[in-house]
This record gives sequence, structure tokens and C-alpha cells, in this order.
Amino acid sequence: KCFFCSHRVDAGIQPACVQTCPAKARSFGDLHDPGSEVARLIATNSVTVLKQWMATYPSVFYIDIDMDVADPLRGSEFKWREGE
Repeated sequence: KCFFCSHRVDAGIQPACVQTCPAKARSFGDLHDPGSEVARLIATNSVTVLKQWMATYPSVFYIDIDMDVADPLRGSEFKWREGE
């Protein structure tokens, strides 16, 4: 499980995945600081948290995610019928 490179964050450095992403597709920051980039992104975009129903209180938010891509097994439940 990802711990957001806590050793880097404690040293004032962004997590490695954020710092090295060439497309700048990841952001990291304080959700409770209304002036932070992540707080602004969440306030101004449609966001989704994966598997929220598991009550693990995830801290990763996805902007405009395609749920068919996020959950490739979605809708593929086995349908058993008599005689098959």
C-alpha cells in the first residue's frame, strides 16, 4: 500500500510519483488548506474515490475517471443459467 513517500514528504519533498511524472498528471498537498493546488482541483472538478464503500478512507482522488477503466471487472459478473 502506498504511503505517499512519507520520508520524502517529511523532508519537504514531493512523493516520487508526483515529482517524476512527465505529464504532471499527479498532484499532492494538504486538502485542508484551501489555497493548496489539490484543494483547488478537488473543489473545481468532478472527483471520484475508488472503492469508497470499503470504508478505508482513501486519500487518492481521480478527476473525471472512466469507471470502466478504473474497475475492469465491473459488469462482468458471471450469469449462471440452468442447463449451462
